[in-house]
Amino acid sequence: MNLNTKPLSDDELLSIHETSMHILGKVGVHIEGKEILEIFKKSGAKVDFNEERVFLPLPLMDDILSNCSPHLTLYDTLGEKSIVFGEDQSHFGTHGFPSLYRDRVTGEIRNGRYSELIDFLKVADVLEYPQIVAPSLQPTDVDSEIADLLQAKAALTITKKPLYLQAFSGQSVHDIVKMLTAVVGGEETLRQNPHSIFCVCTHSPLTIRQDAAEVLVESAKLGAPVYITSGAMGGATSPVTLSGELAQVNAEILSHVALSKIINPDAPVVYASSCRMFDMKFGVCASSTPEYALFRASTSQLGKYYNLPTGGGGLNTDSSTIDAQYGWEKFMTTLIPAMAGQNIILGMGIFSQMNAISIESLVVDHDIVKSVNRILDGVRVDQDRLAFEVIKNNAKTSEFMSDSHTMKYFREETWIPNGKITDRSDSNQWKMTGSKTTLDRAQSMIDECLNEYKGPRISEVTRQILDGIIEDRLKSCDS
Repeated sequence: MNLNTKPLSDDELLSIHETSMHILGKVGVHIEGKEILEIFKKSGAKVDFNEERVFLPLPLMDDILSNCSPHLTLYDTLGEKSIVFGEDQSHFGTHGFPSLYRDRVTGEIRNGRYSELIDFLKVADVLEYPQIVAPSLQPTDVDSEIADLLQAKAALTITKKPLYLQAFSGQSVHDIVKMLTAVVGGEETLRQNPHSIFCVCTHSPLTIRQDAAEVLVESAKLGAPVYITSGAMGGATSPVTLSGELAQVNAEILSHVALSKIINPDAPVVYASSCRMFDMKFGVCASSTPEYALFRASTSQLGKYYNLPTGGGGLNTDSSTIDAQYGWEKFMTTLIPAMAGQNIILGMGIFSQMNAISIESLVVDHDIVKSVNRILDGVRVDQDRLAFEVIKNNAKTSEFMSDSHTMKYFREETWIPNGKITDRSDSNQWKMTGSKTTLDRAQSMIDECLNEYKGPRISEVTRQILDGIIEDRLKSCDS
């Protein structure tokens, strides 16, 4: 059974590619930082130092893109192979990195705290999904200069799962890689068995920011994987037409890929995007529209066109609470990119136009992911499943429920939720068990996960090493 979704034809893909190449060659990309301009000049790009602009000719881009690889494997902190990105297999993760958090007691959306990030990570560790974990909440009760290091420390001390991390600068990449090295057991181990991906966001229109450039350069030097994602807004920071936005976004992503590959041709890169539309009625960036789902399927095609693993947002909602809108938007923005074979789908636990984090959202999204995965499994057809003899034997008596064929297949043919979030009881049963809402059930499941959590997973010696790295960074900030 083939459920693959491809909104773009081969000719349309080629048209977008050619337009992107024209953009890179004729319009160019604004670069923040003379050092990065020099790197591009040495690679053969045309550089206008006065305008701080780089122009990337087609032969150079062809040479750079010839070094792309469609596969990337991430390992847990114990060195076990955890997830393999490539082909059309989708993996699901949490997203980052807003500072707003939904209070579990009051329901208020407010600034989040470090202790709440810890609870979020504990629940993420216990659940089957996410498979890749972002320390999603950017807490506001810590030193903002080292928030990225504190997020990394929190994740490394709470979960063994692969991580999706942010770094504010090249120095942060260096420090976080030192932390990763301490946890996994050495530089060579980390290089052979990469554990984390650094997020790098493009700046629209057509700009490589100084901080992004630093992260790309330092990551490439260290061989650390990067996840390059664009967040253009159609009608505001890019064309309002979907194909026009795709052409610009593609050029933006490829300019960042180029910088990474110039530094290290073997640098592992994920082609990702969370580009979306600007809502002209409400004056907001809408992240959960039908167009958003189409963008994810289209950028997945584009990434594969360049022989790169793909990623992007999903599990998104513009709703600021867990309601019907939350459900349909989360499902739509998960199913479509999954059917397109997007390798990394990030969004578990995020809501309110990607501006807030909620542990309740995390556990609800867990069921959404499981239901989508069942759809992706499709319909399996073979002689035993076609069940001719079963139909023949039960056509008159309708004893299908007690048939051994049913006992053999019902668990693998149907997704049966555990009832902790998804409720399939009838109205009488629902009333008898307290008439609980999805949010009520989510609260109960969070408590269960927090009680089940076993950690910590690293030694006190390793924890002290992480603290030492952070303390050294604080001293350098003070000086």
